[in-house]
Amino acid sequence: MDALELLEEDHAKVKKLFEQAEEADQKEQRAIFMQIKTELEIHTQIEESVFYPAMQRYNELKDMVAESLEEHNKVKTLLKEMDGLSGDDFEDKLEELIDNVEHHAEDGEESKMFPKVRELVSAAELDKLGAQLQAAKGQRKAS
Repeated sequence: MDALELLEEDHAKVKKLFEQAEEADQKEQRAIFMQIKTELEIHTQIEESVFYPAMQRYNELKDMVAESLEEHNKVKTLLKEMDGLSGDDFEDKLEELIDNVEHHAEDGEESKMFPKVRELVSAAELDKLGAQLQAAKGQRKAS
């Protein structure tokens, strides 16, 4: 699996968890949120440590990477804020988290960055990056 396929798979997994959370009652939402938080923490960590540094070597992608890193910071802040919330406050922040993550995944990466990456980066390089992302993901889940 190449790097973009792996990242898109992560996006789809989190989107499915968001859908489950939106349909759940408050108690179930908290449990689903913990899964979402774990998935997002792993995803952002592997993107920031493997994928983005590789993409910053391309001048055409530097601005997109910088924007993605800003979006990651927003998501990390929301995740921290949500830890101590309950009730309506938690549900409001969950909606904000969903909006931010979906914007990052769909608008930012999949519609803008990923097509540009496919233009600039060879299939062999994307496969190599995919293996590195998978290895980083495995290490992160093991810790």
